[in-house]
Amino acid sequence: MVDAKLWAAAAISWVLVAGLALANVLMWAPWSNKDNTPAVRDQLLSTVKQSTATVLTYDYRSWDKYIADAEPLMTGQFKVDYHKAMVGSLKSTAQTTHTISVVKVDNAGLIAINDKGTQATVMVYAQRTVTNTANPDPRIDVFGLRVVADKSGSKWLLSKLDYL
Repeated sequence: MVDAKLWAAAAISWVLVAGLALANVLMWAPWSNKDNTPAVRDQLLSTVKQSTATVLTYDYRSWDKYIADAEPLMTGQFKVDYHKAMVGSLKSTAQTTHTISVVKVDNAGLIAINDKGTQATVMVYAQRTVTNTANPDPRIDVFGLRVVADKSGSKWLLSKLDYL
């Protein structure tokens, strides 16, 4: 009789432990796939800062190199629009006026990330130094941007950029 009670208690304990383990897995699984850890956030912000600076920097003397460096950092319609601008009127204007535009991103902060962890909105604060034939002395513009980045595989790619 004692052995039957002991086995029954052990079986109930095992079922409870298994049930708690299953509940833990079911409750943790949806959250464990989200990229919301500080390390991932820091990697996202670092990528957005570097990509934004690369996309907005150009030099009339090496135009094609700047396009080649920037395009792999973008996706979607933003990439299409960027390419059109860079091979269109912006290129001819920059080459005519010998424009050099260097962007440095000073700071960035995460505004939001979607539930799936695949799209993030980042506020970016930057400065642009521009020289050209009309302004041989550097002109410095300070500006803010709202940048949307989409996760593609393990990489974050810029999909939208709005000046504030």
